[in-house]
Amino acid sequence: MKRKEKPSGTEAVVDFLATTQHPLKPGIEELRRIILAAGVPLTEQIKWNAPSFCAEGEDRMTFKLNSPEAVEIGNRYRPRRPVCLLARLRPTEC
Repeated sequence: MKRKEKPSGTEAVVDFLATTQHPLKPGIEELRRIILAAGVPLTEQIKWNAPSFCAEGEDRMTFKLNSPEAVEIGNRYRPRRPVCLLARLRPTEC
């Protein structure tokens, strides 16, 4: 007996949004449309039971849908090289 494969990528996100009962679903869908229309090449997936966006194969943003009263978006961006925030103020300390 062949197992039914789970959808992946955008298909998984569309399926998730079709079935979610989150009270802020219209806002979640609008935020997703805005993110995808930003002009940055992104892929989607479901991670931690919520839509997540990747750029160049690395996680960048994930919705946090734990609360029925709020929608959060976590930023997963970590620069490959550390950025010294003091560089402009005191370059000798970086």
